[in-house]
Amino acid sequence: MPTFGKDCWEMSGADRKVCSDKALMTFIYGHISYPAPARENGIEGKVVLSFVVETDGSISDIKTLRGVGGGCTEMAISALEAINNEKAYFRPGIQNEARVRVRFTMPIQFELN
Repeated sequence: MPTFGKDCWEMSGADRKVCSDKALMTFIYGHISYPAPARENGIEGKVVLSFVVETDGSISDIKTLRGVGGGCTEMAISALEAINNEKAYFRPGIQNEARVRVRFTMPIQFELN
């Protein structure tokens, strides 16, 4: 399974997964600002994106599985694209001692406070 966050790379098992999930969500939410049209219209919801972690740790093939209006979907995609833009790559998945492509599905919640 690919691992996000260099601090997580040397961990093993469940600890690595928890660390990686937390690092990824921290990165994503750190790159999201609530879109003004969504805020002005009271739009909330969950955007669900799918993407592939490539063998070099970059991401590709971002797909929207569930969108939300008001610019939320576009903001979520932009935050995910920041992984490549900032070269904050994953450690790729390994299977039979070879790097492999892995598809992820990620929910991103938009909530007005």
